[in-house]
Amino acid sequence: MAATKCQLASLYRGLPQLGPPSLRPWKINALRRIVQVFSLCNILFAAAHSFLPDMTVKAREAYFAEMWFGLNASRLEPAAADFLWAAESVVYAISADLYIFNAAMLYAVFCALFKARMLDFRLSLQWHRHRCVNHCGGFVSDELRRVQRLHSRLAQATSRFEEVFSPMVFWICVACVADICNNLYNFFDHNLNNFSSPAHRVHWFRRWAVYIRFGFGMAFFVLFSTSAAAVNEEAALALPEVEILTLDAEDAESSEYQLRALSLLSRFSRPYARLTAWKVFVLTRGFVFRVLGAIVTYGVIVLQFIHFDQPE
Repeated sequence: MAATKCQLASLYRGLPQLGPPSLRPWKINALRRIVQVFSLCNILFAAAHSFLPDMTVKAREAYFAEMWFGLNASRLEPAAADFLWAAESVVYAISADLYIFNAAMLYAVFCALFKARMLDFRLSLQWHRHRCVNHCGGFVSDELRRVQRLHSRLAQATSRFEEVFSPMVFWICVACVADICNNLYNFFDHNLNNFSSPAHRVHWFRRWAVYIRFGFGMAFFVLFSTSAAAVNEEAALALPEVEILTLDAEDAESSEYQLRALSLLSRFSRPYARLTAWKVFVLTRGFVFRVLGAIVTYGVIVLQFIHFDQPE
């Protein structure tokens, strides 16, 4: 990630000064603070969610016997059983949330920085073209050679960006799908507890936490996917600028200029900045949106049968 950040900074230093940049330092600091606050709140939410009771003593004993290699929880002190249950829940919730939600937020922030650099590159194309038209009578070969070097650095930064984040994107997608399946189980399990257990055994936060966690998972699945889509769209917006350069090359007398312009156009015509997250989202969005619709429908039906006016 540090290498990717250095590549983006190197790319930005090669661009001309166009007044204020697309992403000012205070915006970058604000993004960093948002990530830090979100990470802290996410950890606190996972910890608070894990310490709340959600099953009877007999159900918890059956869970320990099945998942802890035959552990007899009835021989433990109540405080020890509560501590063991809370510790397992906290470790699971925090590790899962840190990997899914915080990694997705980090990826979205890096995509925002990368999109800003690509926007500056597109503006630099316009700046080069207008400056040369006004002062040089055309987009000369030296300026085009400089633009080609900037494009090469941009393609290298994209490649480095993918090398760093592609494994993370794949596992975020896998974790999101696993989280969706886990919430499917939780919907049935927790709502069956609502119907069969005493009201004081089901905390109100537990009732809503399942829906909140599912909403977080869906929101961040869409977030890191649309962040990659924004980068892809910004890369596509530079193509018309290069096409204008190609039209200018047809009127130029220099064959070197014509070849460089056509070479640059062929590079931009290929999806050089097609990020993996958008591909993953396109492949899985049908499944995810269908599951989301089924969950929302099920939740609306279940909420009609839960009486929230009962004492906790």
